[in-house]
Amino acid sequence: MKSLFSTSQLTIPAPPVAHSSTYPEDGRHVQAQQNISTPQNNGLSAEPFSLFFPIPVTPTLLADAQAALNPHLIKREPLLGDSIVWELFFKPHSACQNFGHSLLNYAPFHAISPQDLKRVMEEPFTRTWIIERLRGIPSSQPIIIKTGALVCLQDTVHAFSHTNPRLPTIWGVVGGLARAEPGYQTHHLIIIAQSSTYPPTHEPEKGSLISIPNFYLDLVRPHVTLSPPSIGQRYVPGMDLWARPLRKREKDEETVEEGISG
Repeated sequence: MKSLFSTSQLTIPAPPVAHSSTYPEDGRHVQAQQNISTPQNNGLSAEPFSLFFPIPVTPTLLADAQAALNPHLIKREPLLGDSIVWELFFKPHSACQNFGHSLLNYAPFHAISPQDLKRVMEEPFTRTWIIERLRGIPSSQPIIIKTGALVCLQDTVHAFSHTNPRLPTIWGVVGGLARAEPGYQTHHLIIIAQSSTYPPTHEPEKGSLISIPNFYLDLVRPHVTLSPPSIGQRYVPGMDLWARPLRKREKDEETVEEGISG
């Protein structure tokens, strides 16, 4: 059986000017007079995606994110793979940064990697990681992801594949809001280190995005006008919920997921 386990200051893109939207923030679908696809047919919007001018990541911003999501207060599942191997891979990439020099400084999440996301979008959305759930249990604190949060995302679904084992893993800083959609907010992700394989191998940094379910966002967040859905989230008719996007080779009838409120 083939197995993976055989033996200085950054800048973050600023929040965008609100888009016109046919989807209210509560996530319900509203028919518009624009020529756009509906979430029921998983269609795409013709609205272009924009990147926004960067803003400096200040110590205050990082401290605020750390207070809202303190990785040291999470009873975490271990990453797949040997922790010493991951530390040796990670430290050289984090050494020049002004934060998070240890794996324990990064809140761990299960995620869908861009290469495993079912293709329902065109570039640049193929660079998007989708958060699924926390890798562990918080110790008496809500999980609130803010700009400046340090996160580690790992996609474990194909780690033990017989034909093409892989283990996409990425460490990064959550950047400014790029796009708000029903059930999710998509933020820029500033990459610290990433690898698609295990043992890990260095991969050139590419700009990435991270889509965060609303239940990991601040409930007292300001009103954000929503753009049409584009990452593949699935509308649950009559329930004001959005199921997570599908992975490649998944079919709707094969997955029963907890919905995400808009």
